[in-house]
Amino acid sequence: MIQNATITDQSLILRSGAGDLSATEILLGRYRNTLYTMIRLLIKDSHTAEDILQEVLIKINTQLLSSRYQEKGLFIHWASQIARHACMDYFRRSRAKKRVEVNEDDLSSCLNSINHISDSPEGYLIGQERKVLLADAINHLPEKQRQVILMRHFEQKTFREIALITGCSINTVLGRMRYGIKNLRKLTDANI
Repeated sequence: MIQNATITDQSLILRSGAGDLSATEILLGRYRNTLYTMIRLLIKDSHTAEDILQEVLIKINTQLLSSRYQEKGLFIHWASQIARHACMDYFRRSRAKKRVEVNEDDLSSCLNSINHISDSPEGYLIGQERKVLLADAINHLPEKQRQVILMRHFEQKTFREIALITGCSINTVLGRMRYGIKNLRKLTDANI
């Protein structure tokens, strides 16, 4: 049995690479709380943070046992990087699940969801990314579709007012809105 406090991380890493499971256990035990705290600060949910921690520990264990760990600094920095990547993967998966669905009748639900994603830092970043994506998609629409969408959702004009301003029938305005939203969906789906 290895004496926990007296052995260095480097020695534990070498022993882990040689298949010594007790060395791996000691090494992971040494940094488990630090990694959990880091993940918990990013994730905000204790159950999800615990699940991600288990993923991280499995990845670290796998890399140690297969001798893929290459020392380029402190072990904890390397382990923290794996934890950060796992958190980012979690945010990407969450973002894919919460993907903004554009309602064909009304774009305002999309705009509202962007403004109210979350008060958390990652929610704010996702919201900002979606705003940029949506603005870019709107700028790539044909002029007549963009004009109708901007008047309806940013200037709060009714379809009747838009028809009067553009000199088109209400049906034409509704058609441009419908095609504009379909094109927005295609453009945003291609960039997510």
